[in-house]
Amino acid sequence: MTADGTARTADRLDLAGMKASPAEWTLLRVCVSVALAALLTLLTTWWIGVPVGVLCGWLLTALYMRMRTSKRRAAFADQLPDVLQLVASSLRSGFSLAQSVDAVVRDDTQPTAGEFSRALAATRIGAELEDALERVAFRMRSADLAWVVMAVRIQRQVGGNLAEVLMNTVGTMRDRAQTRRHVRALSAEGRLSAYILVGLPVFLAGFLFWFRPEYMRPLYTTLVGLVMLAVGFVLLVLGSLWMRKLVRVEV
Repeated sequence: MTADGTARTADRLDLAGMKASPAEWTLLRVCVSVALAALLTLLTTWWIGVPVGVLCGWLLTALYMRMRTSKRRAAFADQLPDVLQLVASSLRSGFSLAQSVDAVVRDDTQPTAGEFSRALAATRIGAELEDALERVAFRMRSADLAWVVMAVRIQRQVGGNLAEVLMNTVGTMRDRAQTRRHVRALSAEGRLSAYILVGLPVFLAGFLFWFRPEYMRPLYTTLVGLVMLAVGFVLLVLGSLWMRKLVRVEV
């Protein structure tokens, strides 16, 4: 792995909140891929088990990291209103913006404390606090924090009560979060149906491969079976994307 690849992997691991080093993570992915390849080779044949096992192991570990990253970003978004309220309260008490952000770091509510600590560390080597917070917003894909940084920039230029601006922003963010939770509750039935429809063919295929391998053998030993598998996989992916589009509502 090159130096750039190692740095990118380390950044992704840090974003996901994982303590492993890039070398340890790469070794884990290789071990998972080898284990799945060995298992599928025992269930099928080597020319199917090895490539499919390696591919599945590599993709599953990447999916796991992506899920950890998404979960951490969601936690950051949930904590942001409370964090901004703490910043606004500190500003009303007479602290500067940098001191208010430092209060968030000392509060040690993860992952917001870690990300704001990264911003403060950037200011200690000469970066502007607004630029550092904007990088945090980009890193965490937080449109709310990006709007807050924009409000801070405007307040620096035209003046005004920054604490009041932050409190108004917090109210708006909490209203949006409440609406988002309401929409998620209303779409829960559709999401559950999508999970069942996508998972049922996979579960049934695995069940038959394990208990009736002779019944499933024509699927991977004949040309017609391989074509059916390929078409079924493509249709399953397309159906998953379509159902995800139906139940996903942006707020």
